[in-house]
Amino acid sequence: MSDVIDRFGITPSYYRADGFEFEFSHDVHKLLSDAPVRVDVHALREYFTFQNYYSGRTLFDGIRKQPPGTYAVRNGNKVSFVAQGKDFDFKPSAISYEESEQELRKLLNNAIKRHAYNRDVAIPLGGGMDSGIIVAFASRYARSINTITCGYFNQSDERANAELVASKFNTSHYEVLVGPRSLPKLLPGLISAVGDFRLSINYQDFIALSTASKFANVILSGAGGDELFGGYPWKYSSNDHYALASRLIKEHEHADFFTREVMDATAGYSPMQSYLCACRNNKTPVNIVDRFYFDIKSSLQGLLTYLHYYSRALNIKIEYPFLDDELVNFALKIPAQYKLNPVYGPLGKRILRDVMHELPTVIREAPKQGFTTPDSKWFRNETRDYIEGTLGKGSTYTKYIKYGYVHDKFNKHIAGVEDNHQLIWSLLCFEHWLRRFVA
Repeated sequence: MSDVIDRFGITPSYYRADGFEFEFSHDVHKLLSDAPVRVDVHALREYFTFQNYYSGRTLFDGIRKQPPGTYAVRNGNKVSFVAQGKDFDFKPSAISYEESEQELRKLLNNAIKRHAYNRDVAIPLGGGMDSGIIVAFASRYARSINTITCGYFNQSDERANAELVASKFNTSHYEVLVGPRSLPKLLPGLISAVGDFRLSINYQDFIALSTASKFANVILSGAGGDELFGGYPWKYSSNDHYALASRLIKEHEHADFFTREVMDATAGYSPMQSYLCACRNNKTPVNIVDRFYFDIKSSLQGLLTYLHYYSRALNIKIEYPFLDDELVNFALKIPAQYKLNPVYGPLGKRILRDVMHELPTVIREAPKQGFTTPDSKWFRNETRDYIEGTLGKGSTYTKYIKYGYVHDKFNKHIAGVEDNHQLIWSLLCFEHWLRRFVA
């Protein structure tokens, strides 16, 4: 009935059931009918718990996302999904650290060569390991390389580190300065283009990709490096992983956050049900390997989803060398202690840092940052009026979410008592989504 979806969900697939008719598409917009769009309130509670969806739901009532690594089989008026190939089976081998380094370096070289050989490529370049690795190997094989990094007015960023890598490997390098006016200018259009928004659909990524598209239509992304090689060490030590995953509104606060109508319509639902969908064997993670698995099934799939829509909007092709099958299969066998080690303190990615000796030392020892904008500060100052105008008392979202709760959280953010920028960001996305698709 449907194509086999790759195990990462690089190209998502959605489906809608109407009686005995099933329709599939790689673009959620194409499944929208002439009937008015309704909000899936279960998905709404799921999103505002995790800033993501783990269950296959979308905010579009009646439209679901096909699980990665599956194909669909129809049985009457029902559809089921059959796994194709192996799941992410983390089984550490007995290989030595030195042998792991040698094999990993070979596989990184081979994967990046396949994507870069004799091609004009562009690479969004942060100041960390993943994009630096891609630049280092691609410089051997690509016909030309353009690198792009984002910086922020009067804010710390990674431009200096990115410039070191670009200079060392002789790329054509460009810097894009992002200011607070970018958010109100871009966000409504991005929500419209993505439709199935999740995580924080970083607009700075769109800006970097938009700039990259001026130089090449093949973009090499470092997505997957963090999830496969332990790039989130702060996630691995938490004693309550469910609480950690609940990035926005904890379950015990739902009755205070959502309107009575939403809570009544979802009586009996717990976000824990959705959370377990992203867990290995549908069980709460108990060790580091379980958490690696969860990150692949959750944050990485969210990132790949919005990058899919960015690529469509910009008419570019984004490729992911770290998700090369041979490289991934080997990464699953690397013992966790080779990825996380006190040698690098809280940095993670031990083996990647040791393998890539040609990268500048400051890059190998740098913590993860990426193209993260200073939204927390901007929300208190430069974009405050935009937020107050968008999330005011008469806004569309108040049909589903209590204005009093939002107003209180925003005031606490303004006062510096709490950092609620992720919640504010998600509320902005939801309000623009409602205006575009529902209102």
